[in-house]
Amino acid sequence: MKIKFKKRLGIAIALLLFAPVVNGGAPAERNLPVPDADTIFGWLQDFTAPEHRRAGTPEHHRSVDYLAGKFREFGLEQVTKEPIEIMVWQARKWGLTVSGPDGPIEIPCFYQWNTAFTGPRGITAPMIYVGHDPDSWGEVAGKIVVAEAGWFPPNYFGFPEGHWFAKYFDLYRKAAHRGAAGMAFIHNVPYYPGYNTNTLYFPRFDPEPGPIPMLFIARSDGERLQRLAQAKAQATLLLDGENVPGTADNVYGILPGQSEKNIIISSHSDSPHQGIIEDGSGIASVLAQARTWSKVPVSNRPRTLIFVATASHFYHCPLGSRVFAQTHQDDLMANTLMLINIEHVAAKKAEARGGELVLTGGMSKVMVNYQGNKYLRRMMKETFKEYPPAPDYTISGLPPFSDGAGYLFTLPDLPYITFMTAPKYLLTADDTMDKLDREWLLRANLSFARLVESSMNLETSRFSGVKRSSLNKILWRLFSPP
Repeated sequence: MKIKFKKRLGIAIALLLFAPVVNGGAPAERNLPVPDADTIFGWLQDFTAPEHRRAGTPEHHRSVDYLAGKFREFGLEQVTKEPIEIMVWQARKWGLTVSGPDGPIEIPCFYQWNTAFTGPRGITAPMIYVGHDPDSWGEVAGKIVVAEAGWFPPNYFGFPEGHWFAKYFDLYRKAAHRGAAGMAFIHNVPYYPGYNTNTLYFPRFDPEPGPIPMLFIARSDGERLQRLAQAKAQATLLLDGENVPGTADNVYGILPGQSEKNIIISSHSDSPHQGIIEDGSGIASVLAQARTWSKVPVSNRPRTLIFVATASHFYHCPLGSRVFAQTHQDDLMANTLMLINIEHVAAKKAEARGGELVLTGGMSKVMVNYQGNKYLRRMMKETFKEYPPAPDYTISGLPPFSDGAGYLFTLPDLPYITFMTAPKYLLTADDTMDKLDREWLLRANLSFARLVESSMNLETSRFSGVKRSSLNKILWRLFSPP
């Protein structure tokens, strides 16, 4: 009996150690050739080397060329860059100079992009402080309005005029409608408690430039500016630059599988600043998945994989993914079973202390949003139980609230799983390399690889019957750009 037991145990151990495949021919997760942490981190460093990757700029185009080169290096097929015509807004010079009793005072500032330019000489006008309540404003025509937040900055998401969000929360357009010459906005937003910055760079759902120039002021400089504005001091607001026709490029590549039915793995390539988390980490993850699955024989890829880096997340957000889905609705998207959209991976948690951003030693909580049936949810939960994408994450059936949303304009009932987090530094110049955890960048990609594997082995019929939930429809209708 003992001999038989030992023999059976030995056979079982051998099977566990050397069995090359599971799930009907797909490689076991532990055998997937996921790149090591140094390799993924190296791609991240290369991709995020420029100061920014704003859509349509030379820096953006260099990053897209890098991605296309990597896709070809990995052996992806039909690697394609698809240009999207946009207006490329670039500021050359900006500043705020206030006339003080002892001479001119320079107020540190940053621009609100896609607003009006002043020309190289700027505009000079008296300031007026209006706080955050438009009902209490006095006469602002011809003046530089100095405002603060109630709950959101002016036109927080850059919705077009007439959208309900802009109607109720857009201090910027209220100032413009009342004839203001320009606006200086003190960044004192409750949504970012205690964080002293003026480099916030928000996505814009409205591709048209705003009607007046606007600058951001950090809260540390806000009290002084408020006093000067309440004294009706003269100021010169400068925002000089150009807004010219250009292009932003989507880029994609294909790994054929045993079926034309496909799964899309995507992120967006543009970023307002260096963008390590936003969204260098997402692109590095797309590269990691492309490299992983390019090493798996086509006989062990039950389905085709499409890797997409979309452009112009910040200009007419989410323009890149929306155009990709529209362009390919009759070919690639017609065979798409599911979208996996990856953004903001391995972000360290930070808190504002004394106005400065301090890393806490923890990790930011990841939001996993999905649209699918019970089979998709079960697959996702089983995958994350063994391979969590982050130390702390939640799963909800909410809209993507990410670049993944663009695909749903064409395919509203497309099953999706999206990943993102929202640390305080995400849209600022503080989104630097020290904010990323290398170990969790690797561990997250083990999770993504396992999710791709499980998705490729889920029966096709189990992707069907997905309908957008009532809550999802309501939120989509409220927040969707036109």
